[in-house]
Amino acid sequence: LELTQLEQDNPDNFGELGNVYYSQGKWDEAGQAYYQAAVRLISNGNYEQVAYLQRVITGLNTEHAEKLSQKMMRR
Repeated sequence: LELTQLEQDNPDNFGELGNVYYSQGKWDEAGQAYYQAAVRLISNGNYEQVAYLQRVITGLNTEHAEKLSQKMMRR
C-alpha cells in the first residue's frame, strides 16, 4: 500500500496490490486495485493490458468494470 502512495502513477504497484488482495480473498479491494492499475495503463496507452484487467475486474466488481469500459470509450 505504501508503494502505491510513493509511486502513484505506476500501474504495476496497483496490480501487485490487487494480487495481494486477491490471494487474501478480498475481492472488492482487489477489484479496486486492479481498476486503479487499469486507469494508469490507459494513461500510458497500454490498452492490451487494460483489456486483460477488464476481464478480471468484471468477475470481481461489475461497477468498476463498467467505469473502466466508459474510460476506454473516451480514450
